[in-house]
Amino acid sequence: MTDQEKQHTQRKENYEQALERCDGYTQTLNFLNSIPSEDLTLGLAERIFVKEPELFYRIPDKFKDRELCDTAVRYDGSYLKYVPEAMKTWELCMKAIRRSPYAIAHLPVSMKNPETYLRLVRENPRNLKGVPRQSRTSEMCRIAFDNTYGKNKTDYSVISALTDPSMLYQVFREQDDPKKIRFLMDILPHDAALITPKVALEAVRKNSEVLNCVPPHSITAEVAEAAVRNWPEAIQWVPRKLRTPDICLRAATCRRELSVYVPDKIAKERNIYSFHRRVEELLRQPLDYHRYKMLYEGKPVCTECVWTRCGVIDYCEVNYNPNKNRLGLRILTESAYRERRQQQQAYKAGQNRHGDTDTALRRPPQKVPQKTKRGLKW
Repeated sequence: MTDQEKQHTQRKENYEQALERCDGYTQTLNFLNSIPSEDLTLGLAERIFVKEPELFYRIPDKFKDRELCDTAVRYDGSYLKYVPEAMKTWELCMKAIRRSPYAIAHLPVSMKNPETYLRLVRENPRNLKGVPRQSRTSEMCRIAFDNTYGKNKTDYSVISALTDPSMLYQVFREQDDPKKIRFLMDILPHDAALITPKVALEAVRKNSEVLNCVPPHSITAEVAEAAVRNWPEAIQWVPRKLRTPDICLRAATCRRELSVYVPDKIAKERNIYSFHRRVEELLRQPLDYHRYKMLYEGKPVCTECVWTRCGVIDYCEVNYNPNKNRLGLRILTESAYRERRQQQQAYKAGQNRHGDTDTALRRPPQKVPQKTKRGLKW
């Protein structure tokens, strides 16, 4: 053996010993980077892969033989990305795809066609996740959807890969658990083409907290109103142009600190939101959203323990004349007060059942209270 051969053998042994001493990914990567290209051998490359498979991408292509590539894609199908093009046979590619659908993105150009994609989705519906989004046809989505969620309502494996909003709408329509709605919105790409206003409305009706996942262009007035009605804190994700006085009133009457999301224009103009602040200042106490709405529409509401400059009114009726823009108080007997409260509660329940559509409150004949006081007017 010549001196050169002895030196080569000695270096090989030293490299092998050094590799054995490497602990973890970083040390092994540093070792690989430190080896001169002329000293790296196929055997050493294979030993590096066995020690740290994640370093397959760093191994030079000339040391990636058929056996090493086969082992790599069996370990992780997405490693097909680092397989030399000459090694990407149909058999090897199928092995990679069986391990990971995301290997589809790294197929040779000759295999990237609608026929191949459709075949792969038919073989395994979860392969839809690996098909480029722009290449996913409605037929592919339907095959994948019908063979997963269509057979098992708890199988969401291809939901995030769908490109057809109608299928997504079906899922949200059939799911009622708020936690499931949250999960589904979290795994979906925030794509306005997929999360349409119709899909968004179905989602926020069941869990208004998901409004933060809805693309701004899919938040319509109806979506915003439904979200804030069910969860007032959703106002923070409502686009400013959709923050109406009514939506602002809902939020502010639920939690006072949410008034920071009320646009200055709404707070200063004459509307139901500024009206509620005026009423609150008069009564020195807050009312709920429904009573503010009734009062603003000209319907009387009742309350108790109202402080005035003339003393405390135990039971009273608040009146508002929209034409004259005047507020007034009228004293009630306790029995009349109880009767009015029942009517108001029935009105509120009716609004909740019908989505807050306006319903008239019929006032029964009033008894004249024993003691009256001139209404306080603004």
